Amino acid sequence: MDPALHAEKPSSHILLVGPRGSGKTTIGHSLARVRDLPFYDTDRMVEEVIREPIASFWAREGEGSFRTLESLVLQKLFGMKSGVVSTGGGIVLSSANRELISRMGCVLYLSVSVEVLESRLSHWGNSRPRLNPQLQLSEEIRLTLRDRDPFYREIADYIVETGGLSVSQVVVQISRLLGEDFLTRAGGV
Repeated sequence: MDPALHAEKPSSHILLVGPRGSGKTTIGHSLARVRDLPFYDTDRMVEEVIREPIASFWAREGEGSFRTLESLVLQKLFGMKSGVVSTGGGIVLSSANRELISRMGCVLYLSVSVEVLESRLSHWGNSRPRLNPQLQLSEEIRLTLRDRDPFYREIADYIVETGGLSVSQVVVQISRLLGEDFLTRAGGV
């Protein structure tokens, strides 16, 4: 964690970062529900702009065009009502995005093992673009994590291990990290 990035946080979003398949969207929905906050998903917001699935846009326009739109969506979120934000797995590749995410609120890195990610992603089929389709899925995941894990850790206020836990268990863990016990406030998760 870079202390300079965490010195002052004018916004109060809860931002979930981590690799695809780590549970950012599913956990984000549940966390937003128990906190009674809006839920934002940067991938869905990009799809609203391009009016097609990311996989189709990515195949036609390439990763660079996608990353540009992703950065614009993130900038738009900075000024929106505080909520829970699920980010795309590669959003951290841009240093400008990392800086902005760090300023937007509390950043939680949802960490998970290569084995768990492979199990989850193998069930998704072609709904998400492969970053390196000529590699075996496990090798692609391992290389992607090797490259991105330092960026996730750089901006994370907390690292939450999600492998082997239910969505409810992760939400409770996050709630405790944030200093609120939702079990009593929300009557359970």
